[in-house]
Amino acid sequence: MTDQYAPDPALPWASRVLLRVEVGSTAHGTGIPDQEDYDELAVMAEPWENSIGIRRAAPEADEHTIVYRPGREPTDTEPAKPSQPGDYDLVAYTARRFAYLASQGNPNILMLLFGPVTFTTPLGDSLRELAPAFWSDFARERFLGYANAQRERLMGIRGGRHVNRDDPHGFDSKYAMHTVRLGIQGVEFIRTGRLVLPIPDPFGELLRSIRRGEHSLEAINLMAAENERILTELAGVAPPEPDFDRINDWLLDVHRSALPLGAML
Repeated sequence: MTDQYAPDPALPWASRVLLRVEVGSTAHGTGIPDQEDYDELAVMAEPWENSIGIRRAAPEADEHTIVYRPGREPTDTEPAKPSQPGDYDLVAYTARRFAYLASQGNPNILMLLFGPVTFTTPLGDSLRELAPAFWSDFARERFLGYANAQRERLMGIRGGRHVNRDDPHGFDSKYAMHTVRLGIQGVEFIRTGRLVLPIPDPFGELLRSIRRGEHSLEAINLMAAENERILTELAGVAPPEPDFDRINDWLLDVHRSALPLGAML
């Protein structure tokens, strides 16, 4: 990691970051060289006043989720600029927000527990060690729902067909790759409680070949539908719900860390 891929330390929330992890195509190993941006997820502590005290003023924005896109933030007159190859995108969640989304099995959020670590602290390390607590049938349902929704959009079953007009393959091959990837990773997570990144072969090469446009839309639809069938049959393999006690113990440690010195005496 270079200084290019790090939040400005002068930002008011930067010192509260507990863990930063590389996610997206570069972490999955499914991107095309020199054509991808660089994405990270982060977890941060929140000021103790936000959770157990009274704030002096109402927050100006959603402080539970911070999107950091240096040089491409929206303005009063222009929307956020789209990411270009090499751009840096960071989404930082407060510990409580992250824990809620991960406990519900959100596939994108769970990647923070398994992607390459770019910055960590003792609380960040303990969160990574806590990954088995988030393994549950909730995640199977979320992976299945996300994968099915993306496949139906890709095929035009749900809304118009998802097409990237700049894609020479006649459909959005990157979107198609992510549709199949969601199913593959959902099956892996429910069977093992873990995710291996980058995605090893043969699945890694399969996903890259989809990204390169080497499969028809019909073949991709069949792959994605088969992943959904397997996920449906895996009901009952994972615990019925996350280990909320362990997750809450970690959150308690995070909130204690945010208290001023002497507050616990």
